[in-house]
Amino acid sequence: MGKFGWKRPETARVVVLLNKKEIEEIDRLGMGSGLPSRSETVRQLIAKGLEAEANSTEVS
Repeated sequence: MGKFGWKRPETARVVVLLNKKEIEEIDRLGMGSGLPSRSETVRQLIAKGLEAEANSTEVS
């Protein structure tokens, strides 16, 4: 539950501004991995980054 009694949604839309070079890199990574969309590429990159961050704080 949230602070005021509301339930946090299971999913959310996140808007992030990226420059052309970042978009090209995301597209390159996604196409090279055979991922179906830019959104899926971004989801997987975020998940891997969060996992790496969690693992790095466990070791510290």
